[in-house]
Amino acid sequence: MKIYNTNRLFFKKWLYKVETQISGAGYIKRWGVEDTLGFCDETKKIGFFLKSTALDKRNLKQYITAIRPFLDKEIQLRAESNKLSFFLNDKTMYEELIKAAYPWINSVTKPASDEEATLLLEGKTSQVLCDCLPHDKFHYKIFLRYQMPAHLRLTFLEWIKNYNDAVRPSRNTLKWMSNNSPYMQDPFIHVTDKNQLLLTKLYLGQYARNTQEFVLRDSGK
Repeated sequence: MKIYNTNRLFFKKWLYKVETQISGAGYIKRWGVEDTLGFCDETKKIGFFLKSTALDKRNLKQYITAIRPFLDKEIQLRAESNKLSFFLNDKTMYEELIKAAYPWINSVTKPASDEEATLLLEGKTSQVLCDCLPHDKFHYKIFLRYQMPAHLRLTFLEWIKNYNDAVRPSRNTLKWMSNNSPYMQDPFIHVTDKNQLLLTKLYLGQYARNTQEFVLRDSGK
């Protein structure tokens, strides 16, 4: 079981993630618990389920029995083929889920400490906890709207020359801004500090989509 630290909230809401894997896990999300259990017991016929001969129905039933008590709790599920991921905020429930689903867990993601959990939940901006800042100096990341007109992209590139690398587009964003490419997914720029952030967002106006703040783990700020 792999263990990761939560750097930012999942879906802007959840602290914990438990990723499980078992053949047929996606059926629970798609068809519900009762129908999937019926399939395991061979009392329920549901379309292509009848062709799933390679699936271990006994193991799948054991899995469903283990996770079933958590399905009516305050969690979010995400199914990807044979993976079923649980997203939640309750630490006690997270620990109980690990015990119950342990044989089928691929990985878990959790805050490194209770202090980090509080920081993530109470942050006013989207925060990313990190061990070092991007390029050792940028505290903020601004995502741009790809609808930003080409002529405004070029004038923005001229404007940031006045600030001595306090504003830096990513390499692909720089290409997008320079060569009139019609579309780029999630163009972004890095910004050094709060004052520069305010100036840059003021200049960008409606073309600043959303902002992330990088927070050093060892600084607590």
